[in-house]
Amino acid sequence: MNKPALILILTFFANLAHCKDFGTYGTIFSITEEDLIANLQEKYKKLKESGELDNELKKYQSEIKNQIKRPRAISGITKVTKESYREFDPTMELTEDIFVPTDRNNIEPKLLYAKGTKINPLDYIEFDEPLVFIDGDDKNQEEFAMSYFRANNKSKILLINGLPGFKHTESGDYYYYFDQGGIYCKKFGISKVPSIVSQKDGQKTLTIHEVFLGKQHE
Repeated sequence: MNKPALILILTFFANLAHCKDFGTYGTIFSITEEDLIANLQEKYKKLKESGELDNELKKYQSEIKNQIKRPRAISGITKVTKESYREFDPTMELTEDIFVPTDRNNIEPKLLYAKGTKINPLDYIEFDEPLVFIDGDDKNQEEFAMSYFRANNKSKILLINGLPGFKHTESGDYYYYFDQGGIYCKKFGISKVPSIVSQKDGQKTLTIHEVFLGKQHE
């Protein structure tokens, strides 16, 4: 045994020699480690036997179905009370470099757009599918949206409230989309309905039209 190890062992036993036994005070509990998996399995078995598990699963499934059938309405959206128009510039500034792959002879990819570059999607594509935002529980707004669709059959109807899915109309079935989480409302700043987002010929901005349906539709 080397000298450092011997010194360490002697020091340890020397400390033990000076320890004093003060007796036992209070209750002594043995330390045990609970088997978590076994505990969970036991709880699962009890829930299964009592039928509580099946009830909870049915409740959860019902909640999911209801959420799909009628998503939560987007808060903060009101009805249009005055006709208005405004322009929306879709130009975005890149937050990182955009590269494109090159041929096999080049190892480094080619820089397409540098970080900080401003890009307007309307320079490359047309926004030819107008978006019509409505409250699906408002019959007047629904009728307006369908009237607009008949004149612009590429348009998409987006609900901020109501029941999405297929609607049976005189002109055929049509699918109503729902702006889940208000993503498009936030992007375009939609705060009132009915509103139409569209692109006018040749313009590099989008027009947001807040449509006032008039008191006769109240």
